[in-house]
Amino acid sequence: GSMNGYTSNIGMKQDQVNPNYGQGGFGQQQEQQRPMFRPQLQSQTSQGSNYGGSRFLDQSRSQIGSTFQRKMMFDQQQRKHSSKLATICIFHVKIVLVVAGMVEPNIKFLEDIKGSVNEISLEEKLANMSSNYVFDFKNAQVGVSTGNGGRVVSANARNFPILINHKIAMTVGFLEPCGMNLPHVHPRATEINYAAKGDFQTGFFQENGGKFVGHIVREGQVSVFPQGAIHFEQNMGCETAMFVAAFDHEDPGTLTIADGFFSLPTDILAASLGGISEDDVMRLGSNLPKNAGFGTEECLIRCGLKPQQDRNIDVRQPVNNYEQY
Repeated sequence: GSMNGYTSNIGMKQDQVNPNYGQGGFGQQQEQQRPMFRPQLQSQTSQGSNYGGSRFLDQSRSQIGSTFQRKMMFDQQQRKHSSKLATICIFHVKIVLVVAGMVEPNIKFLEDIKGSVNEISLEEKLANMSSNYVFDFKNAQVGVSTGNGGRVVSANARNFPILINHKIAMTVGFLEPCGMNLPHVHPRATEINYAAKGDFQTGFFQENGGKFVGHIVREGQVSVFPQGAIHFEQNMGCETAMFVAAFDHEDPGTLTIADGFFSLPTDILAASLGGISEDDVMRLGSNLPKNAGFGTEECLIRCGLKPQQDRNIDVRQPVNNYEQY
């Protein structure tokens, strides 16, 4: 056996002893078993054939260190792979959510095509007539609201079917001196309003906790009213004015605030107004103007128009909406 402390040949036959022992044979044998340690072992075996205990321990430490490094590299690769996989999964989930958000039933459209075989046949019928693409705001007979303060004309999917599925609509207001498009909301659309002729006082209020936002919009300027916000437009001049309002929905809907409020049961209104009598509620409700109505007293006086003093205060019958429940 070797006297340097390495005794792996003791008890072995001559033909069992590695013939390259003492000439880097141990390193070559290890290379065949663990090829991943080859660069490190070659550098060690090139230093000589002394494979004493200290050299063996150094090699063992080196092998353990290399194994540890390989494990760390493997863990890093696994983490990178997991990260990429998670990113891909999140990306696909986002795509699914976006697509799902885009797919929503168009109830108004479904109602409009009940008399047609399918959507295509309806759109073909509309497209075959060029007149279906033109709406006459000045001479409209439908979508018109007329009051003492002027006339408001709306073109939407209900009276202008070519707009179906295009997510656009338009309203034009022809307001008399001091006329007002009364406070109202559009539950399904945001509005951009262009002052085509004259100057307007406009304003909106969005929700509880918010604040009123008011503007004087000059001719040639635009104002924006967020979806669902209570808003109005009043002609501040003493001549006829006109605004053009565009919407991002083919059926934006309109709820005039005063009309909607006084459609509630009378006792609910009395309680909501601080406990006033139901007779007072009915008197208030009887004086609601049609849209478009007169604007502020200040404007009426400034323009030499008769202030709103003489009113018909006929008492309405109490409103009772509980029968439907």
